[in-house]
Amino acid sequence: MYLVKNSDLFKETGTGRKVVPIDFFEYHQLFNFLEWVYPGKRQDFLKLISDQPSFVSDIVASVVAKMQESKLLEDNVIRQALECCEQILIAK
Repeated sequence: MYLVKNSDLFKETGTGRKVVPIDFFEYHQLFNFLEWVYPGKRQDFLKLISDQPSFVSDIVASVVAKMQESKLLEDNVIRQALECCEQILIAK
């Protein structure tokens, strides 16, 4: 997968723009919550993610929204999550 950190990382080519690859590892380390899923249910959870990714994203979005409403999230965490989403959309 290729992501772009920001628009400064686009490199001009003769026919248009070329996306510069970056390491997705930093986002994975920051947002991976699989380690908190009960070990005996991880395989079922992974199957659910692959079968119905929008269902899982709805659950995650609801939890994040509630945490924000309860003032449990810091602004920098939200900023990083939005940046991660932006990079995925750019890559797509």
